[in-house]
Amino acid sequence: MRTFMKVVSKILFFLAGSLIVVFSLLSANRSSSHGEGLQLTGQRLYFAREIAPDHIFYPLVAANDRLSLLLADEIGLVNLQLEYAWQRLEYTVELLDKGYRELSFSTLTKGYKYYNTALAEGQQLELSDFQKRLLLTNSGEFESRVVKLWDSFTDPQRQELDRLRAQQTILEQFYIDSL
Repeated sequence: MRTFMKVVSKILFFLAGSLIVVFSLLSANRSSSHGEGLQLTGQRLYFAREIAPDHIFYPLVAANDRLSLLLADEIGLVNLQLEYAWQRLEYTVELLDKGYRELSFSTLTKGYKYYNTALAEGQQLELSDFQKRLLLTNSGEFESRVVKLWDSFTDPQRQELDRLRAQQTILEQFYIDSL
């Protein structure tokens, strides 16, 4: 009887997995729109080293990121937020190269928000002067890479990026003052 149950459960898992793959392949080329009839992304199933925001399975990656943030300790949380900020900046460049300006803008704003949250939460930690200087240097590098992308965005998008950049500058001042 146990052998029969094992076989049945394996068959059920195989069928469920097969259905997921078939469903994914059938919906792999769906398009999403966002406001004013602009194409936000054409989510696709493709095989690459990383799953970017235009990938059909990206919501699973985003959910995993959120779970990792929930489970992290204080210093781990700051480190993950910085990692995710840089990752979103890399995704922004990839998406711009593919022509997804709206999705790249959304991705970049998420990167800024991760970075600013890391700077804010880092203020609550006992960081050494070396760690504070490292955060400031890293923040400057993040900003210089964003500036290189500036012309890729519309004026309203740049206004939002300016707002996020101003928040970053205010958060950086805490570290400058504490050195």
